[in-house]
Amino acid sequence: MTPTLESMLAIEPVGTPVDVAAPAVLIAGKDDTGKRTALVLDGDAVKVSDAQTQAKRGMLKGYTDQLEALIGAANTAVAMLNGAVQTAGQKDKDNSASVVLASNDDLFTQFSDLLSRIGEVQGTPTANTVLARLKDLTQPFVLGGGSAEIGRVVTKHFSIVATGPGILTRPTNQTAYAVKDSVSNSATASNVTAMPVVLSDINDDPIELLEIQLDSNDPGFADAYVNVHLFNADPTANGGVINGDNGRWLNNRAGYLGYFTGTMTGMNDGCVGVLSPKGPAVRILNPNAGGRTIYWQLQVMSVVTPANASGIFTPRFKGVQGRA
Repeated sequence: MTPTLESMLAIEPVGTPVDVAAPAVLIAGKDDTGKRTALVLDGDAVKVSDAQTQAKRGMLKGYTDQLEALIGAANTAVAMLNGAVQTAGQKDKDNSASVVLASNDDLFTQFSDLLSRIGEVQGTPTANTVLARLKDLTQPFVLGGGSAEIGRVVTKHFSIVATGPGILTRPTNQTAYAVKDSVSNSATASNVTAMPVVLSDINDDPIELLEIQLDSNDPGFADAYVNVHLFNADPTANGGVINGDNGRWLNNRAGYLGYFTGTMTGMNDGCVGVLSPKGPAVRILNPNAGGRTIYWQLQVMSVVTPANASGIFTPRFKGVQGRA
């Protein structure tokens, strides 16, 4: 049976006193066989008075080594805690000497850098301590318009249908369209109006547009191959529109982002097309400067004869927007 520390240190009178000089410590006891022993702890040495107890010397020394290691670790932790809340140039807890950080100690160097980043570098400690500064950083603050989340990044999916001026109503005629013609609200270029849609929820924040679902009440556009051109500036400004409805689509390049393309699927009462971006770069779009708006224009890429005298086209924009 392995003796325990308690059994090893059980105090019992011995027959013959052992003469030990201070500051050594005498421990008297007995082993598991009942034989009395005497251990003398003198500094780092352990002296055993009986040959049968030599094995206990290593065990007891092991206990003391472990205790010393634990004490050393505790002292190191305390020293780190004592130094971690200080920066170079501050006084120690007794205010008697400036704290000096070891140049080769990465932990202290990095912690000091962190403190400097939050403005807590002072030659003399004041009420503006590290804890006070961190407390200030956690105080509530006012969020900007459109920001509903704090502390995490949110990916917002959106599906936005154009309304009002964002809906296209073509002129009241059934004139056939040629390949690459513009489909606009007026045959006169100067009378063509912009078709804006608010897509971003925060001014100037980009969006990722995945698809455009284009709906029309005109079944004559069934199987038509179409392009929806996108801008982040009013494409009609400064004479930007060169040709009106039924003319070849041609516009100034200011604010141009790219286009989505696809085929219209015929329905009983109209048609619907699901359009995809022409190239991956078109998917990431910035709205108009200082705003949240994207503008669109329609172009046919195949011959089309309208079935209605005045067809209406309503786009639905689908995508995502990340925000902090």
